[in-house]
Amino acid sequence: RFAQFSQFWDLNTLGLEPGDELLYYFEVWDNDGVNGSKSTRSSLLTYEMPTSEEMDKKTEENNELIKKELESSIKEAKQLKDEFDKMERDLLNKKNPNWEDKKKIDDLLQRQKELNSKIEQVQKTFKENLSNQSDYKEYDPELQQKQQELEKLFEQVLNPEMKEMLEKLEQLMDQLNKDKTLDQLQEKKLTNEELEKELDRMLALFKQLEFEQKFSDTKEQLEKLAEKQDELSKETSNQKENKAQKDSLLKQQDAIKESFEEIKQELEKLDSLNQELEQPNEMPDLDEEQQQTEQQMKESKENMQKSNMKKAGENQKKASEQMSEMAQQMEQAMESMEMQQMEMDMQSTRQILENLIKVSFDQEDLLTRSKGVNVYNPQYLQLMKDQYKLIDDLKMVEDSIQELSKRVFQIESFVNEQLGDINKNLEQAVKLLEARQPAASASAQQYVMTSVNNLALMFQEIMQQMQEQMAKQMPGSQMCQKPGGQRQSMSSLRQMQKQLNDKMSQQMKEGKNPRGESGMSKELAQMAAQQAALREALRKLNDELNKDGKKGMGNLEQLQKQMEQTETELVNKQLT
Repeated sequence: RFAQFSQFWDLNTLGLEPGDELLYYFEVWDNDGVNGSKSTRSSLLTYEMPTSEEMDKKTEENNELIKKELESSIKEAKQLKDEFDKMERDLLNKKNPNWEDKKKIDDLLQRQKELNSKIEQVQKTFKENLSNQSDYKEYDPELQQKQQELEKLFEQVLNPEMKEMLEKLEQLMDQLNKDKTLDQLQEKKLTNEELEKELDRMLALFKQLEFEQKFSDTKEQLEKLAEKQDELSKETSNQKENKAQKDSLLKQQDAIKESFEEIKQELEKLDSLNQELEQPNEMPDLDEEQQQTEQQMKESKENMQKSNMKKAGENQKKASEQMSEMAQQMEQAMESMEMQQMEMDMQSTRQILENLIKVSFDQEDLLTRSKGVNVYNPQYLQLMKDQYKLIDDLKMVEDSIQELSKRVFQIESFVNEQLGDINKNLEQAVKLLEARQPAASASAQQYVMTSVNNLALMFQEIMQQMQEQMAKQMPGSQMCQKPGGQRQSMSSLRQMQKQLNDKMSQQMKEGKNPRGESGMSKELAQMAAQQAALREALRKLNDELNKDGKKGMGNLEQLQKQMEQTETELVNKQLT
């Protein structure tokens, strides 16, 4: 007789390594209480863990598939956005949608569902990669954080509202309601515009993550191979004349040489991945070290064949040193790339924050001027012109945000949602102003202000996170490695504070009255935001440097209090 059963077994508890082989069998007993339990065993079964090379190959294949599918999805989202827009324009010229219109919209909805399914499949492939990598690799905390942030973006790209919108549009087409269908087509067009931007951003971030992972992997392979070469050099130098052992050493050296050839191929792949980035990094030139390493390996083998083991060991030692030098250059290059990129991103974030604050004030000014204005007053046309100019200003800010979001993992999909709301309400505000309905337009303008302020708060938080990250890296990587590093970090903050002080002094020299000028109010608000950011950066640095309780740089709390007082005076327009 046959019986089926299932048994869950978590192999992760066994701590298997890549390439390990597990032999196992099942054994069952009956419940014969009279004659005693009897057992039977299954045949011997085998479970083989993939090797590191097999896992790397699978990861690379998945990476290529993800990039290909994302690129395809971006094109499809753009086409759908354009076709929903065209469908909306066609319906505007008709009294009611007909059967052909319904068929066209049904086709578009079907394509939208297929696009969503493709994106969901990309999500699964990305998660599969993360799961596979966690089985045999452990990246540093920063890379793990980026993996988590990107995973969150993949999960959020298809939100529940998008699916609800599809269902609602299908229901409306059954009713053939023109006005409601037009509204939903407009929403769908804007949603696909957001989707296109979000997918474009995810592709850029994914390529950056892929590059950084490959960089980390290749550097680690070089370090391990350098250690293996160093161990072999010691063994070779101490080796006496013994043919069997000499043959073994030659085989080990050949294996190391083969591994080095594979690393050279990985470096070529790394260069290709770097070129795929929108802003390729400046890579270290390792050609000379590669040639010297290969030359030392070649001479090592020749000397071993001549039984000159001491000389062969020296060659192997030099080859190990060259590989270590390559790994060190890569590490220094990565640190330099990260710091340069962080500084550039910090500047971009600060500029975006300042621009958002300016736009918020400008929109508030427009909102105030719109209230109670006579629509036949010549000033009304100027209001409309100013609102159009504000649209252009926000477009520039939006482009800057989109570019920054392709480099900064902390920026959440919430940004594109807010930008979508801003564009929708700006369009509504202009339409109502053109229709001579300033009171109704004011409501849309208020929504614009709310979304802009939400973005400003978010970018304020992002800037604080960047400052915290820079403060961590400065004491950890630079300050601890070379004398005067702490003074360098403080010098950076001091320089930014000096620039802010100079800006305030310039306002005083020009004799401006902050209480009487709206433009001056904006500048004071921007300076207050900058002062707050500097105070937060100083606090983080103070906490990091004094965490051992020794207060090696003294107590910086008094400085923070003075900076806080400056913020208060700026906010209250007390420029003294």
